[in-house]
Amino acid sequence: LGADTHVTVLAAPNAWERVRTLGGGNNYVLFDRFTEWTQNGVRFCAVKAEHSDRAAIGVIIDDGEKTYYISGGTLYNFDVIDDVLDLAPSGVDYAFLPISGRGNNMHARDAADFAYEIGAHSAIPVGYGLFDDINPAEFDFEDAIILEPYTKTDL
Repeated sequence: LGADTHVTVLAAPNAWERVRTLGGGNNYVLFDRFTEWTQNGVRFCAVKAEHSDRAAIGVIIDDGEKTYYISGGTLYNFDVIDDVLDLAPSGVDYAFLPISGRGNNMHARDAADFAYEIGAHSAIPVGYGLFDDINPAEFDFEDAIILEPYTKTDL
């Protein structure tokens, strides 16, 4: 991001002031729970996240064909589940959920239960392997998609 970029940046309240200092021709949108933003036919909806960062949010992305839920850092929480189901009552196609169990994030068992609760068709475990030795196979969800790990040599 800089003076020569012209992109829309959806930023949670804890990052909005800071990211705006990057300037440029960018459109910095304060993206908080209950906020909806549609651009180029893709709808972005901010939902609650339960985390030590009280401004943390998750996002539901709907391109008209598929629905994606990126939880961000969150714990298993009934208000979070309600927010997701309010916007995607038939479930989401893909849910990206933390499984590390650290830093106020779900562990693998809670994340699998959460995926079932929100009616995820497929779920992708994230947030593991950087500071721990968690095996993503611990994520016991019938339609889990386990991403292949990469190494620095892959970059």
